[in-house]
Amino acid sequence: MNYVLVQIAKRYLCITACETVGEAAANGTANKGNSKKQADPNEKKAYSFSSPLIVPVDKAVLKDKSSVWEDPALLARLVKDGLSTMNHSEVRDVILMVESYDLTCQEYQHIRGAKKIIEGLAIDRIRDFVGEAVSDFSVIYKDYSTYKTKEVNEEITSKAFAMPKALADDLVAGFKSFSLNLIQIIPSEAAMIYAAQKTIYSFNKTVALISMDYSAVRVFIAKNGVPLYCHEFTSPVDEILQVIEEDRDLSTAAAIDYLRTAGYGFKNECRNASSKRKIDDIAENLIDDIVRNVRLVTMSLNISIDQMFLSDFLAYIPHIRNYFVGFGLAGEVMLVSDTFNAGSVIPEPSLKARDDFYKNGSYFLMNELMNCGTVFENNLIYGLKAQQAKTLDDSAKAAKAGCVGLGILCAAGLAFFGFYFGRSVVDDMIYNDTKYDYAKTLIQQRDDITQSLANQTQDAELLPRTQLYCEDVINQLDTQVVDKMDTFTNYSITHANDGNETYSIPVNGLIKDFPTFIDLQNNIKDNGFFSMSENFSVSTNTETGQYSLTAQLTTDITQSQSSKTASDTENNSEN
Repeated sequence: MNYVLVQIAKRYLCITACETVGEAAANGTANKGNSKKQADPNEKKAYSFSSPLIVPVDKAVLKDKSSVWEDPALLARLVKDGLSTMNHSEVRDVILMVESYDLTCQEYQHIRGAKKIIEGLAIDRIRDFVGEAVSDFSVIYKDYSTYKTKEVNEEITSKAFAMPKALADDLVAGFKSFSLNLIQIIPSEAAMIYAAQKTIYSFNKTVALISMDYSAVRVFIAKNGVPLYCHEFTSPVDEILQVIEEDRDLSTAAAIDYLRTAGYGFKNECRNASSKRKIDDIAENLIDDIVRNVRLVTMSLNISIDQMFLSDFLAYIPHIRNYFVGFGLAGEVMLVSDTFNAGSVIPEPSLKARDDFYKNGSYFLMNELMNCGTVFENNLIYGLKAQQAKTLDDSAKAAKAGCVGLGILCAAGLAFFGFYFGRSVVDDMIYNDTKYDYAKTLIQQRDDITQSLANQTQDAELLPRTQLYCEDVINQLDTQVVDKMDTFTNYSITHANDGNETYSIPVNGLIKDFPTFIDLQNNIKDNGFFSMSENFSVSTNTETGQYSLTAQLTTDITQSQSSKTASDTENNSEN
């Protein structure tokens, strides 16, 4: 193996070894840390990957630190020990994959311009967050264009990434102390952008790529090879593993093996009901975030997703594809390996990885990352102007000098560059995402309605409650009155509670004859549930020959319940 890829989660590391396949090994991406480029930067290389190893980070080892990020030497030692466990102690070159949420990031829009100016703009965007301390940060940027068009006024979306230069230096030194070469610190999003531009086929359609592994979930939307949206979420696996470990008394590594075997249906096998509820909450929170973000983009841009591709480790656990089908976000949901063809450069699982049931598509993102540039590109160890090892201050000075030079060019009549500098204010306006306002309004309205309903439910729980006996009243009315009348026209029930709960019920209907009314009246009196007002009316109906009855029934439920309880007690004692 030539390299080891390291991913950092909250409670563990995920380390995966890889090597170039066949003759490509001589022209690998990193080249042992020197500046030699690949023979053909546009030629994609195939790589073979090992099974990922999960290395738990014990809280006791962290001591007073909250994350392994704060202890580069500890991180390096864990990677060194992990390589030994994997029987790959010969590996020296380390590539650290980082997620956007662990970095300072800024997305922005601009038009095409000189490279120095674009680099200066990226630094300016990071300065918006960190102020003049930007000189202490390593900055890189990636743009979302396909480079197929050369229109100078074409609007391009870019994203700048930054991390403290001191941290990058400490990480390099930490790995060096364990005889390891940290050759690249690269955002995973750079590989996602590269995949959308070079690998995922999106001509004349809109596709979404969902990359899911042990460290993050990444959502990417592209159309005609142009990325439209990219966002990363912390992987739910970290929290889910904690639940599995507690529920089944397993180690972290064993819990991951169990998750991969059982798939998403594992929650139905939880031994404790509380474990299933926790897992449902974790999954629903993540899915709600993904669905909300995807719908925001599709509504704002008035597009629909034709195909959704699932990739990387978690895409291949049982039942996960059907789970995404149920969201209804795309017309078709596929595994990324379903799109591989004869012209694709396919990542290869090692023999051990195949034995562990990892698939080609399990390494899709890593394969794209290994192909998305030389060791100096997309590398936070060096930042911008990497080949000359320039500082960020030098880059900023170059941007300012470029402004002066372009001012002169504007005077010479190059209106494009004059327009570019006028874009500074426009960029700030565009960054406010005004095109998303309508979709944001709709989603906010939905959220307000959902919250209002939730508030009403909570308020209802706080209201005083009393038991009503309306069901008993209706049942008694049916058996004592309705069943004994030929035709029951209508009745209404009025409820009152002034210390004693009472019901007032006017009834109307037809009876056979007057003796039937007497029997009905006696039955009501004997039962004791109702009392009939002395103001009743019984008259002959000339059309039917029957008698019309109008009467007023009342009941005191408190007394009726007491009477019923006493009667039940008496019957029980007789038995």
